[in-house]
Amino acid sequence: SLKKANDQNFGGTDAAVAYEWATKHKFKADVICFWTDNESWSGYGHPSQALAAYRKKVNPEVKAIYVTLAPYAITLVDPHDPLSWDFAGFDPGTPKAIQMLAAGDL
Repeated sequence: SLKKANDQNFGGTDAAVAYEWATKHKFKADVICFWTDNESWSGYGHPSQALAAYRKKVNPEVKAIYVTLAPYAITLVDPHDPLSWDFAGFDPGTPKAIQMLAAGDL
């Protein structure tokens, strides 16, 4: 199985692709959550740019939540965006915090 996995091209990491898909299909979401290693090195733009395009075309109030499971010294969140959050790690309280952000309770 290791040989089989090594022979595969799993492609690049493009953290903007979910926003691009949602924009293309006019998929209206209230919250978009990502579980990520915070790397995005494939594609044509930063996820925050794709999120801005999604907000302009589909839902200006969508919230974006990134749960970073392998933190690096970078972020996919625009630090000036009050509707985006970056969680460093995951613990038993994370789902409740996401629920509270989604409901507007935080």
